[in-house]
Amino acid sequence: MSASQTCHPLSISTCTLPFPSNFYTQNDSDSATGKTVDLKGSLLTQSVENKISNFSSSSAYVNSSGFSAAAPVMIELSDDFDENSLPIHGGNVVMVFNQDSGMAHPIRSQKYHYAENNRFTHNAHIIEIFPRSRFKFGQTYTAVITNNLLTLNREAFPAIPAMAALRDRTASWEGAESMQIALEQLQQFGISSDQVVTFVEFTIADEKNNNEPLFDLINKVSQQEHPIRNLNTTQINI
Repeated sequence: MSASQTCHPLSISTCTLPFPSNFYTQNDSDSATGKTVDLKGSLLTQSVENKISNFSSSSAYVNSSGFSAAAPVMIELSDDFDENSLPIHGGNVVMVFNQDSGMAHPIRSQKYHYAENNRFTHNAHIIEIFPRSRFKFGQTYTAVITNNLLTLNREAFPAIPAMAALRDRTASWEGAESMQIALEQLQQFGISSDQVVTFVEFTIADEKNNNEPLFDLINKVSQQEHPIRNLNTTQINI
């Protein structure tokens, strides 16, 4: 961890996970969603960002009203788990709920094997959650992992340590109240707090905020010279 980072209170060994998360937002009455993204420093360590030309994770989210409608949710666990207990469609192990409608969102879940690569000093045990259809613009979601996930010994996976403070309402970190509300709301979706291994709530940026960077990129590319432009063609009959 670098001094420029503020770790997520539910993080394990990877400072910024789970991500995306409303922990990395600030309330903003001028925003279409009521929030703007604030990474509280950099998403990556400075040594990593220095290796990427013209890149800054903090500037990438400037004036963002939320997060991507199509990007995966990344959640780290405290230990390895039985991959066979993780259904590809999430099942009753991994679920994502729309806080506004109460509806479950269709997902695809899998273990992030890259985080276990031997190039890293320490392995991380991460679950990737992909939306099978994009998240709705401007809506807030809760992604949850339940103890239907099994350990390597085929036992119910234990909750991460920080969950205890949320359950007994003694958590005092920034954003704790919002997390406690999201945790309590899961009971409306049939998930009791003692079933929760870990979770994260996140708000999707409004439609304009999501699409503008793409349109800007299209305009930029269309203005550049390209090898297939200005071709002279001759019709021939064969």
